[in-house]
Amino acid sequence: MRPSPSPFLLLLTATACHRDDFEVEVTVDDAVPSIVHLAWSTDVPGRSWVEYAGPEDETMSTPVVDDGATEHAATLLGLPFLQECEWRAVTEVDGDELWAGGTVETGGMPSAFPDLRLVSWDEDRASDERFFAGTYLDSVGLFAIDREGQYRWFHEFGRFLLPDFDLSQDGTLLFSSYSIDRTVDLGEIHEVSWDGSVSVDRRLVLGHHSFAELPDGTIAYVAVDIRDWYDPIEGALVPVVGDRISILPADGGDPWTFFSTWDWRDPQVHDRWNDGFYEDLGADWTHANAVRYDEQTDSYLLSLRNMDTVLEIDGSTAQVLREFGRSGYTFGSGSFEFSFQHDPNWTPERTLLMLSTDEEVKQTWAVEYLVDPDARVLREVWRHGDDESIYAQYQGGVRILSNGNRLVNFGSAGVLQEVTEDGDVVWEVRGGTGAAFGATRAFESFYDPS
Repeated sequence: MRPSPSPFLLLLTATACHRDDFEVEVTVDDAVPSIVHLAWSTDVPGRSWVEYAGPEDETMSTPVVDDGATEHAATLLGLPFLQECEWRAVTEVDGDELWAGGTVETGGMPSAFPDLRLVSWDEDRASDERFFAGTYLDSVGLFAIDREGQYRWFHEFGRFLLPDFDLSQDGTLLFSSYSIDRTVDLGEIHEVSWDGSVSVDRRLVLGHHSFAELPDGTIAYVAVDIRDWYDPIEGALVPVVGDRISILPADGGDPWTFFSTWDWRDPQVHDRWNDGFYEDLGADWTHANAVRYDEQTDSYLLSLRNMDTVLEIDGSTAQVLREFGRSGYTFGSGSFEFSFQHDPNWTPERTLLMLSTDEEVKQTWAVEYLVDPDARVLREVWRHGDDESIYAQYQGGVRILSNGNRLVNFGSAGVLQEVTEDGDVVWEVRGGTGAAFGATRAFESFYDPS
């Protein structure tokens, strides 16, 4: 069930009561008009916060500030756009609450952001996460939406590829951008904050597709590694595009190569070799499309799309520990065999979860495997997509939610679903033209999104 309005909001609505123990300066943010800034003063210091909500929202609250000051400020995050929202600013002095309340009207969303439509929502079986954030791949920028599919926040960026996104450990947002022209090296990692107070851009030299943040703030990212290779079929040296994991130090130093597919094995010509993805750069050998870091084992998962292979790489030695897919670990009897995989990641139960696409039948699945190290086999334990007939030509991923459900992002198809272990879709949002999702993450609060 949707939450009822809070008692304080009912009081304000019913009586138009604004106690006004102090005056509050209220400002709607110029860049993101769902953000509201409040400031006020008191004669004596106290603990301060603001309670607020939009129509049909449960009450949200800013973090309590207890800094012994008489000047107070708070920023309201996650309000709906184009809505009148109610607020109550509070300063507590010796156990007594001084407060003032009122309403504020938020502004609108940029028209460039795609329309989203709520298809279904089983509130009893959906997870507790209230919001979802992510990137649109090749337009506009970042977004955050609620369970209704309504926008609550945005960050405009422009005409670049925005394939990867994550919630940083310090509460900010990280996303990567790359030139649409793959022959131009413009890769960057960006850090922004919900309130707009943080904006940091750093170069990802030769970067593409994906990155991972390590616990110490180091950024590991996928970069092209182009070398000349003697092609026995052509009988000549040809440029071949392999991949590397590059490390961008947290202290701002220059990136360095941690691992390269050229040190793993020699190239082999395959049916995706001349797919034209890298145009004049060379043959598309490994086509890495995701890198994820696992703190528990200090290791990386590197997804090689063109090899239908996922490598597990030791985070200290850069040695390949295991290969999942066409080589190395095989598939158990009756198990789904992944291909064109994206965003492989370990679940809390140490199963392997990913998105997989069959390019011949034009269909995409989410699939989960139990890894059997003794038999060197992947055994399918969960799969979703048989009845959906959804085709994600690129991008997307699958993540575990707080209640064990899976958030399935069908990438370029513009479909987000929450799916139970039994395969039931309990929440679904679909986008209109331009709604091609990069990475997406679920979170509970704008103030503590982890």
